[in-house]
Amino acid sequence: MYYKKEKKHYPHVYKPIITKELFDKCTSARKDWNKKPFKWGGINYMLRGLITYATTGKVVACETKRRKRAESSGKCP
Repeated sequence: MYYKKEKKHYPHVYKPIITKELFDKCTSARKDWNKKPFKWGGINYMLRGLITYATTGKVVACETKRRKRAESSGKCP
C-alpha cells in the first residue's frame, strides 16, 4: 500500500484465512457452475461414449425416438 501523505510503501502480508487446497477446490467448483447443462445428461444410455466413428473419431450420438401419433379426427381408423 502506498500512503501519499507520508510517501511510504507499507507491505500487505497477512496470514491466510483458508488453505491453498480449499481455495483451489472452491475455485474449480465455482467455475463449473457456469457450464451449460447437457441436454440428455439425465438419461442413462448403456453405451454412451463408448462407440466412435472409425473415419472421424467422433462419438456416436445417443437419442430416443418417439413415434408421433396421427391426429384423430373423431373417426376410428
